Amino acid sequence: MKSMMTSTTKKKADKRPNYRKDLVTRTKLPKEALLRIVKQNNGEIHLDWFQNLPGRGAYIAKDLQALKVMAQKNLLARAFKMKINPEVYQLLEVEFQNGPQ
Repeated sequence: MKSMMTSTTKKKADKRPNYRKDLVTRTKLPKEALLRIVKQNNGEIHLDWFQNLPGRGAYIAKDLQALKVMAQKNLLARAFKMKINPEVYQLLEVEFQNGPQ
């Protein structure tokens, strides 16, 4: 006998959380606990506070220290497979301190 519940009738509470790997610590954490950094199709890199911008994403913890370690180790270059100008990390830090808009 087939179950009467289909995939469309399942409750959201039954869903398992989405996990992403933190660039700095290399640990898997729930997506909601991380901050997404996105490289858009035009090459611009921004913080994606609401995780809905188009483009390739990389995830870090939501704290300034993680952002500084990422800049120090140039981890975005590996994640986005391109050279990253050091100014980009400074702009991301300013964007982080200003918060979501």
